[in-house]
Amino acid sequence: TAGEHQCGRMECMSLNWNKPSNDFYLSLGAVPMNEWTIYRLDATALERLSKYKDGMNIEDYREYCLSLGEDVEEKLPFTAFHHASGVLVFYVHGHMFSFFDCDDFSIITLKCQPDRIEELKAQYSFIGKPYNESPKYWIGIDVNTALYDILRELTRNSYEIVKAKYKKHG
Repeated sequence: TAGEHQCGRMECMSLNWNKPSNDFYLSLGAVPMNEWTIYRLDATALERLSKYKDGMNIEDYREYCLSLGEDVEEKLPFTAFHHASGVLVFYVHGHMFSFFDCDDFSIITLKCQPDRIEELKAQYSFIGKPYNESPKYWIGIDVNTALYDILRELTRNSYEIVKAKYKKHG
């Protein structure tokens, strides 16, 4: 038993409708843990989970952006501004398509088609407001919870939007 193994606590579960079990645990002095929620993942959710990794690190993301094309440049354009001196920006044809703060790699800001933004925000909890850009044309991605494949797809999408708009005519 828990006492024989010198356990400091034991946790039990019962369904909310199971009054006899709930009453039994309460009679022992158990305290309901109302702040907890139990989640069940079905096959579709498990497939999504299998694509999740422990967040993309800054160097992996940087390398991915640079791999999108030979026309990609990276710069730290805001070094004159104390609070933005660590913002790394990726450009195509001289126009930015992705940026983040190297000192706080938690949000990546990307260009997006305005008609996709609300749908993406509804579908993925890691997509929200952009940092310091118009939410009509830009999205913010929470790096710590984003799915790798979605982050890569949206980064490529941002690159393609900007590349198409500012393609050099020569």
